[in-house]
Formats: sequence, structure tokens, C-alpha cells
Amino acid sequence: MNTVFALLLPHLSRWKSLSILTDCWAPMYTALNAINPFITRFGAPLLESLSLMRCNDLISFSPQFQPQQLREPAFLKRDTNDTTTHSDLLERCPNLLPSLQYLSLRGVHVDWDTLGDSLSTSETGLTWLELAWHSQDVRPSPDQFHKLLSSSSGLRNFILSGSGPRIPEDDAVSIVHHDHVPAHLPHLRNITVGYRSALEGRIALELLDAPNAKELTLEDVTYAGDPEVVNAGTLLSYIGTRQLGEAHQNHRVTAYELPETLGYPSDLVADKALSMSCTHVNNVAESRAAFPLLENVTLRGVKTCSQPLRVFFGALSNLQHLELTRMSMQAIHVLLPSDQTTTTTTTHDDDCYTNSSPLSLSTTPFFMSPNMKVNIISDTSSDEDDYYVDGQVDDVDVDPYEPGGAFNDPFFDAYYSSHFQITR
Repeated sequence: MNTVFALLLPHLSRWKSLSILTDCWAPMYTALNAINPFITRFGAPLLESLSLMRCNDLISFSPQFQPQQLREPAFLKRDTNDTTTHSDLLERCPNLLPSLQYLSLRGVHVDWDTLGDSLSTSETGLTWLELAWHSQDVRPSPDQFHKLLSSSSGLRNFILSGSGPRIPEDDAVSIVHHDHVPAHLPHLRNITVGYRSALEGRIALELLDAPNAKELTLEDVTYAGDPEVVNAGTLLSYIGTRQLGEAHQNHRVTAYELPETLGYPSDLVADKALSMSCTHVNNVAESRAAFPLLENVTLRGVKTCSQPLRVFFGALSNLQHLELTRMSMQAIHVLLPSDQTTTTTTTHDDDCYTNSSPLSLSTTPFFMSPNMKVNIISDTSSDEDDYYVDGQVDDVDVDPYEPGGAFNDPFFDAYYSSHFQITR
């Protein structure tokens, strides 16, 4: 990294696109430390696209950034001393990234204050923002996160996955309702929110005022081994009504194991299944959708009971395409018209997944337009798939070194056979 950037840094003023992808943190840390003194002093006037990715997202499930000893200094942090004030720094170099339009930070944190200052005076403003895989202690504060959004009024694509504002749970209500007005993003068209807790997802959605959004992806990105199941009912209800209230606070979602002795497929036994109970509330507020113009919606692994789903689907009056991936049969049942008058429904979703296919219904769901398309995807693979290649049975006994085998590489062999004796 030091060798590469020794060659590149003299041309910082000419950079238009920079992407750094590493499999671990040390090389990224080295690269950012090499760039930081130059970019904070001179800026990158032509840089339009910046993508920084630490590929191992599992580290971000730790509350504290790892390795802790390499947590600081944060990228874009200005060099300060006791006599230098924040206003002096801004006057000396008012905008480090005046042309930045595309920003992707996956597993990489920055000095959020400096980034917000740069975006607030940007000549172009961001059109694409992706924040993903950040441990809690390196996420932006609510103020910093709000400034990022409110300084990006031209944003068109927003992706948030395992990231977002660092908000203590006991302060969440006051932060949302009293401290911050949702950032007005009239050009935002595509929204993706991958949440690890219902609070995390709800706060992110509440800080978005995107009346013209056309596409929404909502995904449960909790750790696969987490014993707790995140109930996304409050997220769905908020999207459908733009209200929190208490109408959907009685939803309960718990996990239980499918007993293999009952004959369930082994691939389902290994997964967490859901037992959902839902208290229907008749006094649900009139629908006032958070994103009223949505045309394409994708739900991945979202877990809740039927009532929040009905509120959510009922607010999608412009929906043209719906995709359900890793969803329980509860969501599919909600698509059907219902004349039920009972106030309590309990469902055990045992065989919860179907194969990938368009949904064929004998009756039209209550919110669907005639031309609407629904895809239901199981997102699971069978061990049997490993034995079929292009529809033919794959002979697992074939020598991998034979022609066509997994390790057969005639070009490699021809080149290295003149230098080394290859033994198999």
C-alpha cells in the first residue's frame, strides 16, 4: 500500500475515482493513513467516486471496532493542535471533496464531522450513498448522521446495512421526535435498509423524508446465530402510516426449533422457525404512507405477524412489483383477501418457504393492481444441486486432475512443468 500510494498521491488533484477493497483491516489502515495528510491539506477537487470496503462484515457484529488498537485515526480527520479551531480549519480548506457524487463505506469509518462539512458545501452533492457493516462505536452520532443526509438533497440512491446512527435505546424517542426533522430528499428514488434491530431500522426510516421514492428494499441482516428474532412490525407499520403510536406494540415474535422427528425437511430443521401471535387493533390510524409512490418493494427475511404486513401492503397503492425472499407463509397469506372478523389469530409457520416463482393467485390481493407481479423466492439451496450440472448428473468420482476436472489447468501445467516437477 505504501509503495502504491507513493506513486499515486502526487496526482491527487487528478483523481476522479478511488476504490480500495481489502480482506482485512491492516492494509486499509495503511492506505488511509497514507492518503489522509494529503487529502486534508489539499483536498481532492475532481474526485467523484470513493469506495472503501473491508470485506469481512462479521467483524461489524462486535459492539467495539476490531482491531481496537487500529481504530484511530479516522479517515478525513484534520490535523489539529491546541491553537487551531474548527472554523480555522474550514477556512483553510473549506471543502475537501467538492465533486464527490458516489460514496460507499463498507466496514470503513471516517471522520463523520469532516465528511458532513464537506458535503454541506459540495458543488454537486451526493447522488449515491452506501453505509454498511459498522460496529456501534464507530458509527456516526445522530447529529452527524442527520447532517450527512440533510447535506445530500440531490441523493438518488441510499443503502444502509448494519449501520446508521449510534443511538442509545433509552434516548431513541426523544432523538427522533424532538431533536431532528427528517432530511428532505426529494430526488431519492431507491432506498435499501438492512436492519439488525427494529429500533435501528425504524430510526433510519424516520430520518428520511423521501416522498418520491420508487423502490424500497427492507432486509433483516441480523447475525445468523443470534437466538433473538427481530420483530419488524414497527418498521412496517411506520412505512404504512408514518406514525408510531401504540397500535402495533402487542406483536410478539419468538423462535422455536422444528422437531426433525415430525418429518420436516432437514434443511428447515436447522433454521429458526417462527411462532407469531398478533393482536388485531381496529383503531389503526388512517394510512399516510411514508413513501407513497413506491412501485417496487423487496422484503428479505422480514419477520412479523399479519397485521403490520396488512398495514404495510395496504399503503402501497402504486405497487407494480413485489418480491418476497426468505419470508414465512404469513406474508403470503396476507396477500389474499380476508373477511375474517376475529380479533386474534395465531399462526405457526412450519413449512415456511416456497420455490422461486411468480405468485399465482385465484383471487386478487386487496392492494394489487391487475398488472402487478409478485415473486416468492426461498433463497435456499439443496445438496442435490451439487450433483447436477446443466441438467446432467455430475460424476463425483471423476478425478479432479483429469481433463475437465476441477483442478485440471493445462496452461498452468505447461508453463510450470519446465521449471518444476509436478507430482500428483
